[in-house]
Amino acid sequence: MVRKMQECWIIKASWSYADDSNYYMIWLQNDDGNDYIFTQNRKIIRFYNEKDAQLKINELGFVYMETVEYDFERLWYWIETGSSSQIYLPFSEQIDCEFLLNFWNIFSDIAFSVGDDFEVKSDFSNKIYNKLFYGLNLPAITPEDSEYIPIFDENEIEYLRELMKCGINLLEKSFYETF
Repeated sequence: MVRKMQECWIIKASWSYADDSNYYMIWLQNDDGNDYIFTQNRKIIRFYNEKDAQLKINELGFVYMETVEYDFERLWYWIETGSSSQIYLPFSEQIDCEFLLNFWNIFSDIAFSVGDDFEVKSDFSNKIYNKLFYGLNLPAITPEDSEYIPIFDENEIEYLRELMKCGINLLEKSFYETF
């Protein structure tokens, strides 16, 4: 049986628009279909440049797919200030569902990777997650000529802020030594 080469992505964690406070992590999928971040002893390995992350990928025999950027500076600014302009689509009153859902998913993957908890599953959290997911308006699930625009109340927005703050805290406590 020929085993497929393991595909992986590099996550660029962007903490500064000046590009001076960024780091990189390797993101993979295991044989069970679970996404995870490359770790050592259940601690995330981070790299201070993309080249070093790519060298590690080559060393491990993985197949590099692409680099995906996560704008942590934008997320952190929203968490700290509550500035709605950070989570809405430009020139719109619509929440940027893709932005928030991507962070929700990556924080869940980080929790899985380090054996920690990120969120408490509940009807309330599932409702918010589903709003974000359906707000993506993916062609496979959105009827033609229609669009779902989710409306979030203050409690849901506050839940999202707290959840994202927990995700950042989880990430920061989950690092191993850096390369």
